[in-house]
Amino acid sequence: MTTILAATRPVETVEALVAWGERVGVETAERIRTQSADRGTLLHQLVEQYLLGEPVDRALIAEVRPWWLSIEPVLQRISEIKLMEMPVYHPLLGYAGTPDLVANFSLGTANQRLTLVDWKSADKEKRADWLSDYPIQLAAYCGALRQTHSLRIEQGMIVLAHPLGPAQVFRFDRQQLSTHWQAWLKRLQQFWQMSEGHPLAADVLHYLSLMSVKRLYTNNPLEGKEE
Repeated sequence: MTTILAATRPVETVEALVAWGERVGVETAERIRTQSADRGTLLHQLVEQYLLGEPVDRALIAEVRPWWLSIEPVLQRISEIKLMEMPVYHPLLGYAGTPDLVANFSLGTANQRLTLVDWKSADKEKRADWLSDYPIQLAAYCGALRQTHSLRIEQGMIVLAHPLGPAQVFRFDRQQLSTHWQAWLKRLQQFWQMSEGHPLAADVLHYLSLMSVKRLYTNNPLEGKEE
C-alpha cells in the first residue's frame, strides 16, 4: 500500500519534498527522517504494550516521554480491540497493508464507534491539509478490512502525537472515507497502469474498469464485500 502511494504521489508533493531536502541539506533531512522513524517505532511498541495490558517499558517511555504523554489520554478511550498490527489485503485490487488498530473508541458516556486508528507522531501540531496521503491510506485499509474481515468500520482516525500538548485527533466519518476511497482507486489505477508487466496488473485494471462501469467507484468501502 505504501509502495503504491509513494509511486503515485502528485508532482507538487514530490517537488515540495525535494525542495525541503535541498533547503535543510541532505544530512539534516536524513537525520530528521531517521529520528522520526525511530520515534514512531518506539511509540508503536508502547501503544501495543499498553493496549494489550502488558507492563509498559519505562525505559522506552523515557526516550519519547513528551509524545507518550501526548497520546496516552487517547489510549484510555479505546476498548474491545478487534485487531492490531495485523496484515490485511484486498484480493481483487492487488494491495495489502498493516493497519495499526481496529477497536471501539469512546465518544463519551455509552457512545462508542468501531474505529480504524492510525498512530502518527511529529515535532509540532499539523493542519489537516498537511496530512498528505494518510486519509487515503485509511480508506484503503477500510477496503481491505471489508474484504478480509467483514468489519463494519464506523469511522477512521489519525492520532498525531506531538511534544507540545494533547495529541491531535483527526476523525473521518463514513462519507469522508468514501471520498478518500475514490481517490485511492484512482491512485491504484495509475499504479497498475505504470506496472503493466506485473502479473496482477491486467486483472486489477480489468476489475477497476468493471467497478467504473458498475458505478462502484462511489461505493462506500465500509459496506459489504465486493464480488
